[in-house]
Amino acid sequence: MTGTVLTDMVGDGVCIVTLNRPHRLNAIVPELLEDLIAALQAADSDPSVCAVVLTGSGPSFSAGVDLKRIVEGGPRYVERFLPALSAALLAVFDHAKPVVAAVNGHALAGGCVLAAACEMRLMSGGTIGLAELAAGVPFPTVPLEVMRHAVGPGAGGDGARPRPADTGSGRGAGTGAILTLKGCLIPTLLR
Repeated sequence: MTGTVLTDMVGDGVCIVTLNRPHRLNAIVPELLEDLIAALQAADSDPSVCAVVLTGSGPSFSAGVDLKRIVEGGPRYVERFLPALSAALLAVFDHAKPVVAAVNGHALAGGCVLAAACEMRLMSGGTIGLAELAAGVPFPTVPLEVMRHAVGPGAGGDGARPRPADTGSGRGAGTGAILTLKGCLIPTLLR
């Protein structure tokens, strides 16, 4: 592992997996994806691990794909990056043990998809979202399917908008629509 992902065992069989590129807001690069896969494989093979918590170091969970590296690396970099991205998302999504995202700040673009691949998300603050979709940026198949699964019916392809949850009288009532992502309520702006 290259140090872009840290692991720490805490009590009761919980393995904390931390994205560790705080100087780049945990922007996603192939090394981070490969380290994440290795950490998840280690957690899967360790019988003392009952659950995994995925979080980010510093002020953000993940700012998404490191676009600077994409531009600098060109097509050869992208040829390495896209399969690594798909493999890491599938490693999270298909993990044999529960993976919970502790979203400790912004989770944008690929960071949002990484959080969505988890069984559940708990968010302490920041923004979560996919600006790429609004801008019409092509989206790879695995991230698209992870988001469709996480958001549920009406999340893609059929022209339907995601359904808002009832915001009637509880905390946050009247503050906007809520999208349910596999058991986590996240405020969103629906236009």
